[in-house]
Amino acid sequence: RYRRPWNWHDDLLADAEARLARWRRAGLGDAALDATRAALDDDLDTPTALAAIDAAAEAGRGGSSAAELLGVEL
Repeated sequence: RYRRPWNWHDDLLADAEARLARWRRAGLGDAALDATRAALDDDLDTPTALAAIDAAAEAGRGGSSAAELLGVEL
């Protein structure tokens, strides 16, 4: 059972597109890989996994390997 519901709404599409663009600008790399794995191992905590990749991208460190764990190809 998941900790909290996480619903998708069409109005979130622009935010998702902006997130993907930030991740792509950060480039390729292994940043956030361990944190993303740990989040997914912990009750499939996808919001925390996304936050780990967001933090890496914000720091200019590529998180493409972590993104691939979520099915996102950069």
